[in-house]
Amino acid sequence: MQIKKDKTYQRLEHGMNTGVLLRPIQANNYIAGVYSAVVYKERLKDRQWKVYRPTDEKQIGIYFDTMSCVSFAGDNTIEEQIAYLIDEGILNENNGLKELQEMGFWDENGNFNCSDRFLAIMSGTTKYGNYLEVIWETIRKVGLLPEKDLPNNLDDRTPWTWEDWMNKDVITQEMKDKAKRVLDILQFAYEWVAITPESLKYHLKQAPIQIAAPVCSPWNTTEIIQACPAGAGHSTIIDGYVDKEYWHDFDHYFPYGKKLAWNYPIKAGLKGIVEVKETNLIDKSLMSNSKIIKDADSSAVGIWDPAINESALRSQCANRGIKVPELADGNIDWDKLINGDWKKR
Repeated sequence: MQIKKDKTYQRLEHGMNTGVLLRPIQANNYIAGVYSAVVYKERLKDRQWKVYRPTDEKQIGIYFDTMSCVSFAGDNTIEEQIAYLIDEGILNENNGLKELQEMGFWDENGNFNCSDRFLAIMSGTTKYGNYLEVIWETIRKVGLLPEKDLPNNLDDRTPWTWEDWMNKDVITQEMKDKAKRVLDILQFAYEWVAITPESLKYHLKQAPIQIAAPVCSPWNTTEIIQACPAGAGHSTIIDGYVDKEYWHDFDHYFPYGKKLAWNYPIKAGLKGIVEVKETNLIDKSLMSNSKIIKDADSSAVGIWDPAINESALRSQCANRGIKVPELADGNIDWDKLINGDWKKR
């Protein structure tokens, strides 16, 4: 079904960039299964986060596009996870739920809603956009502000510009202090994940995945959007899938719920996680101890990343597209998985 275009997303055409920037993974960034202290935990075994989708919000207004897709996508994955934490009773009145409610995070639809504009400004979004890891590092350090305290106002018919929307002077010290109070209740972490189907499915058990991918035409459709040869131009979140058919995608251009073909050319994936403070989310003992090794029987040299636990091994396999064989009880079938022994000589 094709959706009739209107002014609020008329600019979104094949191959366009709506504000996502990519660069080589930074030295201090975590990479799942390679170099990461993020504790892996299966939270949603069916991986269908879409049932927790928040209020629809668009990143483009009457007069300009915010070029803040990275901020909108990052906030969306947090908002879905907050709904999950409450649904499971993990976030409750004994550990911060009441305080978040009193701060005004719930919108008129009864959904947790944080200010995309606040995040876009605080993370230094430019007219070209921003980097996925930058907005998550900003969240981790400065916290979140309720949408009502700094709303997007993109339907405002009073003429204004992108510079007005991104004006740092609209953010007061009171807003900054309020946002930081969230860090007394919630904790945030992020790591890059491999973009193979097996890896995405594995990490979706823990959180929705924020992606950078092309805009393929037609974008304004509820049908499956097919792959196209274009570079990363937009950031959204993958929050479910129908195996080997399509990925559920939550967007900030209408229609907000989309379907991306199973072979859609995702260029980067980042798993941002929100948890209550008492949860063990970071464990530095998980950091891999990579070694350069030489094959005893040839001149081949390679990197050995020892997996210190089953979770790390599963993540490494997912990164490399290796399907982990399992027994009937769900445990690893070690006899089928291990190809052989490495012997030091």
